[in-house]
Amino acid sequence: MAATTAKKITLLGMLIAISVVVQYFRLLLPLPAPVSLLISGSILNACLIASLKNVSLNGSFLVSFAVPIIALLHQAFLSPLFIFPAILANVAYSASYAWSAGKSAYLSLFLPALLRALSMYGASLALLESLGFINEQLFVVQLWICAAQFATGVCGAYVYKKTYFLIYV
Repeated sequence: MAATTAKKITLLGMLIAISVVVQYFRLLLPLPAPVSLLISGSILNACLIASLKNVSLNGSFLVSFAVPIIALLHQAFLSPLFIFPAILANVAYSASYAWSAGKSAYLSLFLPALLRALSMYGASLALLESLGFINEQLFVVQLWICAAQFATGVCGAYVYKKTYFLIYV
């Protein structure tokens, strides 16, 4: 029992460390921003799924909270307030993947990504409206963020499904 718990804690630590490294290298690699976002977001979403499948839903929630905090420390947000929509999107992604994982391959690939995008859109829209920043230009930015969240969500699930044997505990 203690060995299993130690393995799970170690795996969570490794996944959080991977999140730190991926977000750090995203800033260093000379790639266009959308490409960098797609690569790093896909790996981070694969880490969320790996923590869910190999540890537990609670472990995935821990990684869901850690990833935006790391992004905040790397100054990836315009404001610290944007950490809340990111956490909500990660939790929605993890919970919906947990629910859909045994149902269908396509459902587990697309539903978590869709809920991730919608939760990010809704939470950030509510945040921006509460701060008085809503206009037509921000609507386009919100749609771009929503599309990026959907794309990284789908790619993250695909990356996990193709590489799960590398981190199976």
